[in-house]
Amino acid sequence: MGCSDGGSGEFTGQELTFPMVAGPDQNISGQVTLRETSNGFTNIEVSLTGTIAGFTHPVHLHDGNIEKVDAAVLALLESLNGSSGESNSTLQFLADETEIKFEDLANGDFHIKVHQAAVGAEKDIILAAGNIGSAFEGQLSTENSTITVCQSK
Repeated sequence: MGCSDGGSGEFTGQELTFPMVAGPDQNISGQVTLRETSNGFTNIEVSLTGTIAGFTHPVHLHDGNIEKVDAAVLALLESLNGSSGESNSTLQFLADETEIKFEDLANGDFHIKVHQAAVGAEKDIILAAGNIGSAFEGQLSTENSTITVCQSK
């Protein structure tokens, strides 16, 4: 999977925060914060408001920006707790076991999506999404109408 629960590692002080926009027909808002760990990896914290207690929601790192059709899932992050609206992961490796560092995420073309469910028809319902790295720098708006469905396996 490439993630841990955040652990007790030290941080370098390098931190980037990006907005998360609500998926279509969702009343959710929030942000994703990337923090560099002392070993160069990335702690990824997703914080959302408007989630429903008692549910958990898959969180994925995808390639490209939120408008990319059939964006591949690069890594599965810790599921978001609907009660707290929080997900906290430390990312070290992508799903294909490629090592990924904070600088790769900060300068790369990626986005994060929070899905309603892991399986079934609800897996294609996006609760929130946010561009990170260079994908955010190229973002034209924060409108949710441009969020696309992800590649399914």
